[in-house]
Amino acid sequence: MESPNPTTRQTTIRNVDIGSVYNVQVRAVSDVGSGQWRSATSQRIYRVPSQVSNIQMTRTVSGNFRVTWNQPNSDRPIQYYEVRYRKEGLSSWTSVTPNPTTRQTTIGNVDKGSVYNVQVRAVSDVGSGQWRSATSQRTYRVPSQVSNIQFTQTVSNGMINL
Repeated sequence: MESPNPTTRQTTIRNVDIGSVYNVQVRAVSDVGSGQWRSATSQRIYRVPSQVSNIQMTRTVSGNFRVTWNQPNSDRPIQYYEVRYRKEGLSSWTSVTPNPTTRQTTIGNVDKGSVYNVQVRAVSDVGSGQWRSATSQRTYRVPSQVSNIQFTQTVSNGMINL
């Protein structure tokens, strides 16, 4: 490995093997000699979670969305999921809070008759996976209550007309 820039106190170790344990030693070097080696804490290298899969958006009777997904592959336990949504055509996202710790959530307070986009990603102690998008869904308006019902009785072939 190359020596780091002598004016900084950090370096990046590249091309590491995921899952391997690395022991690192550091020492100072000057014009008059080298100091003693000092060992850093051993560190195992882990990946961030992969993308969640199979995101499903289901409309509920109340007009909300129920969102479910499959757990991604992860070297470390998933701590929680980040879910965000936006009305189609808008650029800013709204985050679901609190972050769900299970593989489902409900998105409420949506505008009826609008199309929504949803994204989900997993978070572990290593970091956040990449966002995965769901197929867009349209909310529907619940029909309003029928009014002005008139009942007229006519006897015709044994049927009543409303």
